[in-house]
Amino acid sequence: AGHSFEELAKDLKEHNDDAWIYYNIRGSFFLAKWMRIVNGMYMWTGPFKAHCIWKYYRFKGNPLDETDGLDSGLAVPDPADGKTPIPTRHWECYREGIDDMRYLCMLEDLIAEKKEKTPAKAAAAQHWLDALRATFPKAEDVADIELESPLLIEFSKRYVGDEYQKIRRAAADHIMNLLSDP
Repeated sequence: AGHSFEELAKDLKEHNDDAWIYYNIRGSFFLAKWMRIVNGMYMWTGPFKAHCIWKYYRFKGNPLDETDGLDSGLAVPDPADGKTPIPTRHWECYREGIDDMRYLCMLEDLIAEKKEKTPAKAAAAQHWLDALRATFPKAEDVADIELESPLLIEFSKRYVGDEYQKIRRAAADHIMNLLSDP
C-alpha cells in the first residue's frame, strides 16, 4: 500500500532476493478479469518470479469422489457457501493472462536479441512496450480506493473488452516484425 513495483524491485535487488506471489481467487467475488490482469500485465510489470496457486481444497481419495480419501482440487466450490462453483471463466482468464505475459516477455527477449542487428525495429518495439507500461496504474492512482485489490480495480477500469486482444495483437506484430529479415 502506497509503494511501487520499482521500490519493491530495488528492495529485492538490495537483498539479493526474489518475489513470488499468491494472488489468487478466494471466492466467487473475485472477478474473472482480475485473473487475467494478475497473471498477465501485473506479473509482467512487477518484479515477480512466480505466481503460485493457492486456490485449492482438500478431498479424500479420488478427486472426483470427495468421500474416499485426501486430495486437492482447483476451482471447486466457493468457500463462502461450499456449493457455488468458482466459474471456469476464472481459470480461462488465468490462462489468458499467462499468454498475455508470454507475448510481452517474448517481445522483450527479441528486442534484446535483435537490437544490434535491427536497431530501428527493436527501438520501435521498445517504444511501444514503454508506452504500454506507462499506462499501467501507479501507487498514487489507487491511493483513494478503499476496497480489496485496489490495483486490480484500477487496471479493470483502464482495460476492458477487446483491449487485451489489441495489446496482444500489437505485441505479436512487433514480434513478427523483429523475426522478419532486416
